[in-house]
Amino acid sequence: MMEPELIPERVVYAYDVSGPCFFAYEGKQVEAVEFFVEADLLKPTEYAIQIMTRDQLSIIYESHNSDTWPSVARRLYRKHVAALRQAGTHV
Repeated sequence: MMEPELIPERVVYAYDVSGPCFFAYEGKQVEAVEFFVEADLLKPTEYAIQIMTRDQLSIIYESHNSDTWPSVARRLYRKHVAALRQAGTHV
């Protein structure tokens, strides 16, 4: 497993991507293999998702521009939210 790039004072949730998850990035097709959600528990509106690809790319999207996230980042983030809800954690 590759190490996430940590943001100071944030909690990191790690997930494997189940099944193939291909998406376009900078003009080529890449495959997400795992992702991390970095969250500040004191500031719930500040978070980031880091997608690790099979070819060793680390792609980070931050909450301040979540309206421009590609669909793959939105979909993976929704999986994180669902996992927190299933665990009984408030989102």
